[in-house]
Amino acid sequence: PVFSATGLEVFVWPSASEWGLLIAAACIGLTFNYSVMYGILTISPLFVRLCVISSIPLSFVINILTGERFNWVKLVACIVIIVGFVMYSYVT
Repeated sequence: PVFSATGLEVFVWPSASEWGLLIAAACIGLTFNYSVMYGILTISPLFVRLCVISSIPLSFVINILTGERFNWVKLVACIVIIVGFVMYSYVT
């Protein structure tokens, strides 16, 4: 509403289908945050954080399978994350 009042942006209420997407996104976010907090409570905070970070290599693989352009920097980052997760699992 501030940008609408200043004329920088026009404010429009979401349509019914957009409200459905907003509610679905909010429910997914709530579920994710609840799962992370429950995992921190019952397991190790570091282990839970490593599990959350491991979603990056998974999304990299899914992006490659769906036809996104390959990027070596992303591959190196995924390898570093996987090596860190394996090292942590080996130590504990």
